Amino acid sequence: MVRQKNGKRNGLVVFLCLLLAGWALVANAQQIGDWSGYFPNGGEIYYFDHPMDVPQDGLVTLVTTVDSTFLSQFSAIHVLDQYGEIIDYTILLNSPNTWSVPLAAGSFIVRIGRGLTNKYGNYTITANLAPANPGATETENNDLLADANTHPANLFAGAIGHWRAKNVKDLSDYYRFTLTGDTDVHFDLTAAATLLDFDTVLSLRNGSDTGMASTYLTAPSMTWDLHLAAGTYYLRLFTHDYARYGGYTINTTTTLAVASSSETEINDSIAEADPIRSKTLYGSIGYYRDKIGSTEYWDNYDYFACRVSQGGTLSIEILSPPTLHNFNNGISIRNASDVALNYDYLTGSPRTVTVNNLDAGTYYIRVSCAVGYGAYQINVSGNVILPNPAAGGIIAPLLLAD
Repeated sequence: MVRQKNGKRNGLVVFLCLLLAGWALVANAQQIGDWSGYFPNGGEIYYFDHPMDVPQDGLVTLVTTVDSTFLSQFSAIHVLDQYGEIIDYTILLNSPNTWSVPLAAGSFIVRIGRGLTNKYGNYTITANLAPANPGATETENNDLLADANTHPANLFAGAIGHWRAKNVKDLSDYYRFTLTGDTDVHFDLTAAATLLDFDTVLSLRNGSDTGMASTYLTAPSMTWDLHLAAGTYYLRLFTHDYARYGGYTINTTTTLAVASSSETEINDSIAEADPIRSKTLYGSIGYYRDKIGSTEYWDNYDYFACRVSQGGTLSIEILSPPTLHNFNNGISIRNASDVALNYDYLTGSPRTVTVNNLDAGTYYIRVSCAVGYGAYQINVSGNVILPNPAAGGIIAPLLLAD
């Protein structure tokens, strides 16, 4: 009475499937079911079940054709989960009937049924899958931070919003990436039109699953830039809207702020100051580290320590990018009590600060940043005592003329 056949896909069905999916290419549509059968007039047969395996997340389009004698408000097509629970259904009031359901990879059941036994006739059902993201890199389940996926190139591609079972949707995907230093992180985001909404959010999270920053997916192609300190971070893509579903790709580009830094983070205070070992210092500032509760932690200060001979001079020149140029940012020379002896604002580049006639002792260079971010170079001159590698680390004065 019920048989499965391997008929050719209907061109119109494929077109409708792809139109609704809004993501897959024609070449990626695939038939995953083709069934036919007959309901007799009268009797005790109320439904037929057809197992359906969905190989990957996507939009499954069911096209049902029935005899006019079967059409009724009590005749319907159901999609059930592997436990026999109804995920969704549509009533058969016309033929052919085209209906689409976003389903996750897994096993399902397609049920055609009637509530009245005097509704009878032939039926055929074809099921076509438009994959949500043919280039997906994710491995399900990655719904929780502990299950976050990684990728060697930080290419994060997947799909959310697809039904796994009754009342169970894949609404969240997590990814993990690690940075070895202050880094400019650029994300290129693409997403299906069916996923776009202010309820679809991409967020940056720390190891405690606290949201550090976020952006809404409101356009099919977007960019997002973050400036992050060294550490391990997580991305979470989540939709609050059960009506949203589809594929996405997050292409990540990371650029170290400084290729070879003179800093050993954290050097935010005099007690943590990095000793100067060269006339030229390279560093970066203004990068986001963490968020604990409602408090954000940024790299706002960099300290460097140096020794100056009696009656000596300490002069520093800083070269900085436009992203650091602001009256709220500055560079200063400070004493052991952290009091500024001289300073300048980073309103351009270069900026020079000099202090003369210093007592012998240790002094500090502080770079401060309240607005912006970026890398900098500091050129140090004066009567500064530096280690002399050629002399086995013996200290030697660095003269102003040097």
